[in-house]
Amino acid sequence: MSRPSTTVNPIRHFLRGSAFTRPSPASRIQPYFRKVLLRLAEILLLALVAALASSSFSNDEAPKVTRSVPWKGGERLQYRVSWANFVAAGELTLDCQEVSEPGKARRYRLGIRARSVDWVRTLFLNVNDSYESSVDAETLLPIQAEARLEHGNKLVQNSIRFDHQNKVVLISNGKTQPLAPSTYDAATVMFILRTVGLSPGNTQVLRLLDEQTVHMLRVEVERTESVRIGQKDYQVTRVAIKQVEKAIPQDTLKIRLYLSTDSRRLPVLMTAEPTWGTIKIELQE
Repeated sequence: MSRPSTTVNPIRHFLRGSAFTRPSPASRIQPYFRKVLLRLAEILLLALVAALASSSFSNDEAPKVTRSVPWKGGERLQYRVSWANFVAAGELTLDCQEVSEPGKARRYRLGIRARSVDWVRTLFLNVNDSYESSVDAETLLPIQAEARLEHGNKLVQNSIRFDHQNKVVLISNGKTQPLAPSTYDAATVMFILRTVGLSPGNTQVLRLLDEQTVHMLRVEVERTESVRIGQKDYQVTRVAIKQVEKAIPQDTLKIRLYLSTDSRRLPVLMTAEPTWGTIKIELQE
């Protein structure tokens, strides 16, 4: 009989997610892999979300000016995800579509999709998760966010609507809560960091909203260096992402993001080091 767990670390609880299931005691090996793969499915999204999340907006009010962006409508970035010694564990896709309708404000439709592949998908767990957000193209503020999380036979769907004028968020379960400045959904934050300065030593704190839970994360720009992804070398800026607990940044997962220093600000590499094995997310050209 399994014992209930007590969540101490909010980010670990977030990584488990509502789709986390208790392993069967029938085997000592398979339950371990089920646990790893379920968490892997979440870290594909959440570690990358955390790493890419940042904001240069004022703490007092939403921005009123148009912000230039390094992406274009139609951009699609594909990533390979590896775990420990397994080079093919999952795939991650980021995409951006520009939506323009007569008489309406121009918007971006931003998306994140993650799925398990190969032996992970066939032998252990079918993961197919997606996050989508409608974003004002001028202010880059989220308007509507939706999530569809499919883990095996379990499907969870939810949505969030951002009411910036009244400073509240409306959740699909009918509940509302205050909307603090610099709060973003999972899909929107994937693109925000590409619009801000990345000078070494720069630090920023943001709020990441997951349904009704707000997570505080600290972004620390570390240094510029060179990395090789596949057969290509990139000049990148390395960024550390730390969870803020009781006003103290924690580096438990050792999340690092590598953004290209060219005009596109591409997230070319993401790494995390949970206790059960290193996760690496690499851009595929």
